[in-house]
Amino acid sequence: MVKFSEQLEMQLVPEWRGAYCQYNLLKKDLKKIRLNQRIGMPIDPASVAPASPFNFHKCAHKSLRYHSNLIQVHCRKSDMGDELVYETELFGQIAHSDYDRRFFASLDSQLNKVNEFYRNKEEEFVQYEMLLEKQIFALTGVKKLLKQNLAKQILMEAQQYSLIPSEVAAGTLLTRASMYGSQIRWSIPQSASMAMISAISEMLWEDVFCQSKRLMTDYIGQEDIAFSQKKVQSATDMLRVAFIDFYRGLGMLKSFSSLNMAAFAKILQKYEKVTGLFIAQSYMHHMDCAYINSSEKISQLMGKVEVTFAEHFTSGNQQQAMAALRPIHQTAPHSLTYLLGFFTGCSLMLILAFGCILQLDGDYRKMKYLTYLQTIFPTFSLVTLVLIHMYMYGWNLYMWKRVRINYTFIFEFSPGSELHCEEVLLVCTALTTVLIGAMVMHLSIHSMLFHAQASAYVDLIPVAVMLVFLVLLFNPLNLCYRSSRFFFLRVWQHVICAPFYKVGLADFFLADQLTSQVSTLRNLEFVLCYYGGGHFLTMNSNACANSACFKNWTFVLALLPYWWRFWQCMRRWADESDTIHLANAGKYLSAAAALALRIVYNLNPGVAWLTIFFIVSSIATVYQVYWDVVVDWGLLHPNSQNPWLRDQLLLDHKSIYFASMVLNLLLRLSWLQSIPHLRIGGVDGYVTDFLFASLEILRRGQWNFYRLENEHLNNVGHYRAIKAVPLPFEDASSVN
Repeated sequence: MVKFSEQLEMQLVPEWRGAYCQYNLLKKDLKKIRLNQRIGMPIDPASVAPASPFNFHKCAHKSLRYHSNLIQVHCRKSDMGDELVYETELFGQIAHSDYDRRFFASLDSQLNKVNEFYRNKEEEFVQYEMLLEKQIFALTGVKKLLKQNLAKQILMEAQQYSLIPSEVAAGTLLTRASMYGSQIRWSIPQSASMAMISAISEMLWEDVFCQSKRLMTDYIGQEDIAFSQKKVQSATDMLRVAFIDFYRGLGMLKSFSSLNMAAFAKILQKYEKVTGLFIAQSYMHHMDCAYINSSEKISQLMGKVEVTFAEHFTSGNQQQAMAALRPIHQTAPHSLTYLLGFFTGCSLMLILAFGCILQLDGDYRKMKYLTYLQTIFPTFSLVTLVLIHMYMYGWNLYMWKRVRINYTFIFEFSPGSELHCEEVLLVCTALTTVLIGAMVMHLSIHSMLFHAQASAYVDLIPVAVMLVFLVLLFNPLNLCYRSSRFFFLRVWQHVICAPFYKVGLADFFLADQLTSQVSTLRNLEFVLCYYGGGHFLTMNSNACANSACFKNWTFVLALLPYWWRFWQCMRRWADESDTIHLANAGKYLSAAAALALRIVYNLNPGVAWLTIFFIVSSIATVYQVYWDVVVDWGLLHPNSQNPWLRDQLLLDHKSIYFASMVLNLLLRLSWLQSIPHLRIGGVDGYVTDFLFASLEILRRGQWNFYRLENEHLNNVGHYRAIKAVPLPFEDASSVN
């Protein structure tokens, strides 16, 4: 049976953790009472609650059974406002126990805390609902007025230029109006003023009225209507998302109320069990009258949102409205677990088969090994590095979920559509099976036809694997988690087009991942040159390495992630006016300079380039390590509650944080292997580069966990559990 403390931990809103009743803290107070038990201690029947100087709340007067005369809960107005504050007065022998007084003082403190938080959040939601109501009125008015003004403008222009008889114009007008009006199922409520409608953004109106002044032909009229409809539809979609997130927030606050009430009831039951004093009913009576339990505003708002959403977004279909407002979180089916195990087993067996073929065919390994590394290995390693990154993301999801990091809110995933670690690992193992299977097939064909010289087109097998990956990614069909793939592609678009998009966390998070995939991009450059230039037909890998164009593109592709990340920082600085983004941009400039000098040194080994490369790389490494640990992870604070870490930690063992900082430093120094062109034993440089590229991806996976942990704790500190959804219309109150 699951303990209530574990149930509370699993069901609470992580960002509101500090606002919940501290159930475990109250349990500690009960343990102290248990150590000084008074079970069986006689209760003085003469101990009756005397008159109290407090102004009682109306719920404070009611005859209660059992030992209700041992406590009396007083309700008085707070010194800071009109909120009611609860204080418990003890009588009889428990009044002389420091442990009991401490327990009830803590209990009152928790009740007052959750009451205040609930009241404040409720007021925020009430204000936001009023804003959404204005937005709905404005949207309704826009559709109504757009329909009317377009109709009038078409008729006026047609009659003015005598293009068609007025009777025909009227008929055309009615046809177009009915075409557009079929989308309108409601009109402006009487309470919606024209000032509210005038508060819409200029972007929505300028094309409607400016273009309507042109000479109206039948074709242009149709185009303008469609163009205006597109903008109205965009506003509708924005409001739809806003209502869904608002409803989710209401549900979270309602759950907050029920969980806290259950926590108070449970802890009072435990108090009765420890002391033998039946006073829970007396205290819970006042709990029933507390604002957190007596207010009905949230339930009323939820009902109002359900009706409004069904009316304006699902054409009155209540079932569709509830499906959108309350998305069902699907649990992992047994088939997913089976397929995950199946593909994992297939991958392991194929790896074993690849090793066996490589060992059994010694002649091919000796004579064709270097050619394989120079031509085929870069393609396979490119795909492998991407898969390793996907595996690390699956591990990140598992750890984030385990420590209750709300990654779905942080990344702004659509509710119910986010991938879980099992689903990500299923995709990874399936693609790994395809990759290793292709490697086994390629090696087997070359081994069997080694003396007969296999066709050069066999070397297109690695390219076929890449194409399979790309087809799965860009596939428009609703297969293989389409919503997640399209979300990924949309974020990719934002990264590539930086700084022309406003930067969200998912945007710069993906760009940071790309800075750890420099080796992948360089391999991609080789693949495009080797296969695109037809050099695979002659297996001439030196043709690309000796090409001046190839060398120039090496700089471009390798530095692209840092270029994108730099412009993202500049865009954030322009939007937020926070100089920390300028400092962050400087970090990526230093990293890009270090990487460029590394490429130059590899192409032109020499003492001068080595010295410059070493100095710039050392500065960039210090810059990056400091930023990783102090800014991104929020660690190394000497005066925090956890010395040299931070005040709040989600992992139980502090040593893990120190070990991670040391590991991050060591992996940041991996560029040192470029100086002596390090080889591990007899391993070739191609394999060595692949191993260090893999270590960089592992370092990025570790960075991901602590980066999101720090972001999550910042949200917890500000009680941010609902994302700020942009609204299409300006607030009418702000219009003069």
